[in-house]
Amino acid sequence: MKNTKMKNLIIIIYLIPVMLTGQSTRDTFDSHFFGFDFWSSNPAFWRAIYTQMEADTFPFDLVGSDAINWHKIEPNPPQNGVHHYNWQALDVYMQSTQEAGKVLELGIRPASNWGTVVKADDIDNWALGMSPLLPDERSDTLHWGMTAKQAWYDFMYNLVERYNYDHDASDAPWLNSALINTIIIGNEPEALSHFFAYGGTMQALHDMLAITKNALEDAGGKVILARGKSNSGRLFDDSPDRTTIMQRGGYYLDSLMADFEIGGEDYDVFAINYNDHYTQLPAFVDWLKKEMNKRGFEKPFIVGDARTTLCPRDNYYKSNERLLPPVYSREFMQTMEDPNDPQYDNTKDILQRDEVMQSIKKIVMAAYTGQKHVSLQPVYSNLVSSEPMENRKYMWYYSGFFDPYIFEKYGDLASAREPVYWAMKQLANQLIGSDRSVDRISLRENDYVFRFKKNGDSFFIAWHEDNTAIDDATGLRKRNQNTIIDLQQYITETKVKISHFIEKTNEKGQPESIPDTEMNKNHIAIDEFPLLIFPGGSTSTTKTETGDMGIRIYPNPFSDYIIVEMGSGSKAIFSLADSTGKTVKSCVIDNGSGIKLYTGDLQEGIYFLEIKTEGKVFVKKMVHLYSRN
Repeated sequence: MKNTKMKNLIIIIYLIPVMLTGQSTRDTFDSHFFGFDFWSSNPAFWRAIYTQMEADTFPFDLVGSDAINWHKIEPNPPQNGVHHYNWQALDVYMQSTQEAGKVLELGIRPASNWGTVVKADDIDNWALGMSPLLPDERSDTLHWGMTAKQAWYDFMYNLVERYNYDHDASDAPWLNSALINTIIIGNEPEALSHFFAYGGTMQALHDMLAITKNALEDAGGKVILARGKSNSGRLFDDSPDRTTIMQRGGYYLDSLMADFEIGGEDYDVFAINYNDHYTQLPAFVDWLKKEMNKRGFEKPFIVGDARTTLCPRDNYYKSNERLLPPVYSREFMQTMEDPNDPQYDNTKDILQRDEVMQSIKKIVMAAYTGQKHVSLQPVYSNLVSSEPMENRKYMWYYSGFFDPYIFEKYGDLASAREPVYWAMKQLANQLIGSDRSVDRISLRENDYVFRFKKNGDSFFIAWHEDNTAIDDATGLRKRNQNTIIDLQQYITETKVKISHFIEKTNEKGQPESIPDTEMNKNHIAIDEFPLLIFPGGSTSTTKTETGDMGIRIYPNPFSDYIIVEMGSGSKAIFSLADSTGKTVKSCVIDNGSGIKLYTGDLQEGIYFLEIKTEGKVFVKKMVHLYSRN
């Protein structure tokens, strides 16, 4: 462990891209692209989440947490140059994360009762607020043996050394691999109440970043340092022109301009909070790139807080403050305030479907804008706008994947799984392995059609939504904006297969799948809910029924096994393919025998069982819901 004073800062301008720890060097999406954030300080809950996700083979490998501030780890100042860290406050999270095979994106706040200008106890919101480091002239160097800035350097150095490189630490023998992927300094620092209220300036932010970057490089140099997290709110929701942006921006844009003037030498990645409408990200990223380039630098981006904004807070602003029309009425949202309300279940179904819809759109936009990775923060589960903040019990809980009422009532995460949990798994399974280069197909203004390529084949994610369309009767955004799109110039096959994202779960928290459909490529029906479109369709010109072939297949839906029974004297070739057409199981049966195919190692989703025998081909859609193993 390092207890030395901070070295002189050396500014290094990188001429090669920074490598993400644990991320694939290929130009494809991998499991480290997808992240989810915990806003819970209960380590038992972390372990429960990891266990449940492992059982469901959930493919998100990046975990975010904003639950760390300097004071928690070093509550007392160093004495004569010697630090006394409380690593136990972090070890329980780190160990469970390593056991789950995941890596961390850590949001760390410079907040200390002794090392920052404003004491940690005097900062209202520990997850957002932070203070500048105590200047040298106000540091108790006589007793500490160093300045506050040097103590911060040591803290960051030792944090990374401990959890990424010092795997033989006698007090943490479980450490065996690097755990920290990204460190983020600051959460929405441009907000007046998050940093400026505590004496912060853009120069002070860059000073902290410079010290941190130097420490991370000295400790090993493979941890990404993010300047975090910029939240443009609704400024870019409707893709405004530059004049409009500047008119709306006020102090926020002034702060960013000051930040850009200082430059980007002090951080590796620019982090964005993405908790408003999905249309903002392309315009915001484009604006950021242009402003950076004007000042002679360029940075990659990561995006966090990328969850649905179709939540109560989106609907209580005055009309002249919003750029887009509200989705829900106040009366509608009030039915969610009490689980015994007769409309509670109906409202919950609508909210959960919208949560799926908006989250998918945000991930697709993150992919399209070339984000290094994306992290999903929790959503508002139960927010009564008239309640004070401390009474909003379910405001930010459970990563947004689980119903807090069900979990607290039954203590069972499996039953509490929400549709967005399964939909995000569907989306991740589809995107993992596809190219990072994503095209937006140019159709009509309100058609959102994105082309992905995976193993040389294309698939599409599409929806239609005019966010300015208003229902005259309610004053809310219009629902069910159905339309038809034509993809014949982008698809050579005649038909396309349409796959649907999970929208509902049953009482056991298991997904209720919607059957795939087939459409002509020039007449594809879409609305505001995203669809997966696969060229080629799913039919066969030699398709027949299993009864004609003397074959029985069950169960369907299936979990750990598919049982195939053959008629006497028959011989058949079986192959099971996933929704992308990749064969995952195959076998040959002859002499009238049967077979029991083990499927417990497969991921949930839609599969197609193809049977070839005696010149006939039969294709049967199979639904894999879950595995009991």
